Amino acid sequence: HFSAGLRMEKDAGERYYDSYGMFVELKDIGRFGQVVAGDYRIGFGEGLVAGSTVYQSKANPRMNVQHDLRPMKGMDETDFLRGAAALVDVGRGTTVCLFASSRKMDATLDDEGSVRTLVSGGYHRSRSEREKKGQVTQNVVGLNTMYKRNGFHAGLTSCIELFSRRLNPGTALYRTYYPKGTCFSSTGVCYGYAMRRFSVAAEPALS
Repeated sequence: HFSAGLRMEKDAGERYYDSYGMFVELKDIGRFGQVVAGDYRIGFGEGLVAGSTVYQSKANPRMNVQHDLRPMKGMDETDFLRGAAALVDVGRGTTVCLFASSRKMDATLDDEGSVRTLVSGGYHRSRSEREKKGQVTQNVVGLNTMYKRNGFHAGLTSCIELFSRRLNPGTALYRTYYPKGTCFSSTGVCYGYAMRRFSVAAEPALS
């Protein structure tokens, strides 16, 4: 019912361990199927709103649907949430997952202090790379509710993302559709049906 972990990471060329995290996980405690505090990852539906991991399974079509809350155990410095999440079984094949996160992200800033580019490499070897470290805070809150029964599933995922600095990617043509502003929201509805040799699924979403 209980697990915990600590991770530390240092890239070649860095002077010290500059990436670290921990988690505490409880499983199968009453109505709570899972509770995670610390660093974690999530994935729901087809992954348009929350989740981008590879989850297809040719051997078992029922595994095509993401419905996943898991502690962060890898060495990735960017692809995770930091806070708390709880997965609750409300009965009759329905679960609800609530999640919240707040963590610092690396970024390149412009002269006005706005974020020109979010940096995901995780390297802090040189002075210029270290200056980009932790320049913006990302806050996320959201929920997912999922119903599964007899091979059928339907779910709703919604989240709000707030940055401590304004995203201002500039006017370059290739940045035309980059996100601009400080507050963003996404909502998606997933549904589908799976049997032994056949599965179909979809997830329309609005961001």
